[in-house]
Amino acid sequence: MTGTWRVLVPGAEWDEVLACFAGHGLDDIYFDHRYLSLYAHGGARAEALVYAGSDDLFFFPFLRSPIDGTDWYDFETAYGYGGPLATTERPDFLADAWAAFGSAAAELRMIAGLVRFHPLLRTERFAAHGPLDILPERRTVLIRLDRSAETVWHDYADDNRRKIRKAEKLGLRIEEEAGLAALSRFSTLYRARMDELQAEAGYLFAEEYFAGIAALGEGRHMVCRAVLDGETVGGALLLLGRQFAHYHLSASRSDRFSLAPNNALRHAAILAHLGGGRRIMHFGGGLSGDPADTLLAFKRKFSRETAEFSIGRCVLDRKPYDDLRAAWAHAHPDRLPRYGGYVLCYRF
Repeated sequence: MTGTWRVLVPGAEWDEVLACFAGHGLDDIYFDHRYLSLYAHGGARAEALVYAGSDDLFFFPFLRSPIDGTDWYDFETAYGYGGPLATTERPDFLADAWAAFGSAAAELRMIAGLVRFHPLLRTERFAAHGPLDILPERRTVLIRLDRSAETVWHDYADDNRRKIRKAEKLGLRIEEEAGLAALSRFSTLYRARMDELQAEAGYLFAEEYFAGIAALGEGRHMVCRAVLDGETVGGALLLLGRQFAHYHLSASRSDRFSLAPNNALRHAAILAHLGGGRRIMHFGGGLSGDPADTLLAFKRKFSRETAEFSIGRCVLDRKPYDDLRAAWAHAHPDRLPRYGGYVLCYRF
């Protein structure tokens, strides 16, 4: 290892390092410390490893969290898409960068971690010489925004076009807005729907989370609201980076599904971004890796193009990790069938 490394915390230096990657086409909102900090609760800290060689740079942001009952930590990337960034794919440089991460991990007492790679930037290519097992997880749907509205409409599935036309005839309209008030309205709708679905805790974002989205800065989000006769029946929250628009969260009232608000919302979001400078709108994937996943099938009604979302799992210090996992399995045998395959299983 011939270069130098340091661990960053949120602040100006993080911004400066991340700005270096924009010229390489390697930037997105998920790498911004303001976004990671939205998930820094329960003792978690947003941090990033920076390794600088003579001509190249490596940057890996993550959340480091204490493990209850121990003096150890683990790490993971934030909800969404992240992973490492590097200005080169040279094996020697990446091997040195990951050696630096190993040194940092030892100092920070991290024993294991989970990485959600960015499918549009293909950040898994920068992890090939690291300590992670890289696993394909699922396909995600993307829409290229450098096309005409007519071309995009032609690519929709027939039944999707019919539902969008029907929604328009019934008087459903989509309003585009931003700001704290818009996010607050969306959060009320979203949390009501998650309660109805009895969603897992990871999907139950509090009001403070949406206030944090507003604090990301101007032009970093957009809310689409589906309205019929003055009543909100559906909504979507988009996160906006320089290159990509991410369909981050959405929800609709179950008693208004016949209006096809989810179809109309996605269609409006696409139209709002055609020709606007961003290259791709990303819808994400399904609820599982099953190719027949119903949510994935719905999203593919808007585009035939997909990307591969992968995850990375790593164990950095085998002895304390194995002890922790064994203690968890002994205490919670009922959770093994569902969570036993997770690298951070002991958190469930």
